[in-house]
Amino acid sequence: VLGQATASLAALAFAVRRVHGGRIAFATTVVCALSPLFVRNLNQVLSDFPFLALLFLAIGLFETRATGRRRVLEHLGGALALTAALYLRTAAVLLLPWLVLRAFFQRDGADGPRRGPILRAVLAVVFVLALSLPWILQARSRASEAERPSEQLLLFDYSTAVFHVDPGDPASPTIGPAALAERAARSGRRLSFDLARDVLHLPPEAPVHGWVPTVALLLVGALVSLRRRASLLDAWGLIYLLVIVTYFVYTPRLALPLVPIAALDLVLAVDAGLGLLARRFERPRLVPVGQGLVVALLAAVGLARAPSADRARAESFAALGAWVRERVPPGARLLCDRAPLFSVLTDRTAFTYRYPRGADLVHKHAIDYVLFDTPVPDALLRSIAEAARETWVYTDPDDGKRTPLYRLR
Repeated sequence: VLGQATASLAALAFAVRRVHGGRIAFATTVVCALSPLFVRNLNQVLSDFPFLALLFLAIGLFETRATGRRRVLEHLGGALALTAALYLRTAAVLLLPWLVLRAFFQRDGADGPRRGPILRAVLAVVFVLALSLPWILQARSRASEAERPSEQLLLFDYSTAVFHVDPGDPASPTIGPAALAERAARSGRRLSFDLARDVLHLPPEAPVHGWVPTVALLLVGALVSLRRRASLLDAWGLIYLLVIVTYFVYTPRLALPLVPIAALDLVLAVDAGLGLLARRFERPRLVPVGQGLVVALLAAVGLARAPSADRARAESFAALGAWVRERVPPGARLLCDRAPLFSVLTDRTAFTYRYPRGADLVHKHAIDYVLFDTPVPDALLRSIAEAARETWVYTDPDDGKRTPLYRLR
């Protein structure tokens, strides 16, 4: 994971350098790398870091200022990188319309025609979609065959998650405009709290609320970026912001792909403010020196607040998994909350009871053992306990938490 995160930072520096120069790229990378939200996700196996590495590599290649054959090769490389990013996170597909849109405002040279940029953008989009077609067709085929509503997954597909009341049931009612606006306001505020805390290092409960100066500062940075040179970095920030606030649920992990853009907007806002002061007092060195001090301060705070690896929690899960594996024989079926985790830890087939949409899971999936690894309703606990033929209880040696395991068959 550390190598993937390092690659994402290198790609970010590459993309920002091509748009805003080396000084802004260095400051942005440092602020992003020491954000607690960025560091916290180093302890998890996620698709976000390789996705960001490929996404920012693609953006950097598309933002080339080369001409002739080299420009064509870099655009081809950008299309390949964007295709790979799309296979990791579907949100990458939302960047394709912006490739074509921005081409209408570009020329080949100061007085050159617009036909060249438009043709290259269209070819890049067609190339990405053609390479992504196998994945698109497979996803459509699997969706047509999938159980409705989804019983073992939180959501059925992205369309259902965004536009329906129940994210796991495409037959559920569609969400109305008022509910969608309420969702956007709620998620947007939580996102601003997280950015205030993890990028600007402001306490969200500070006077005038930490999210107010956060939104204002990042908005200034975004406007500065658009004024200096509108780029695909700005497009990605806007696209992903809309994705987060309209999604059916918000978690801090979803904000990770927006942290690099927030770091860039922060650096650009500080750079613009220092530039005004430098011109006012005729001190040109005020910009690099002041920006260096601000970045150093943010880096120091970030290092002080950097979360440590949650090794104790991982070891606790591993110990519980080993305990369950000793009691659940090979070939038996396990019902629990964290089914993917305990399927790996125990090497047993596991189903989850987390999403109560279907019929009786115990009979439907011929469950042999039930592990209540998270709190459950009393009625479910009683029904399983009454049907159990044998019961074990695992007591965590660190916090004393008791986890029951029931044998049903």
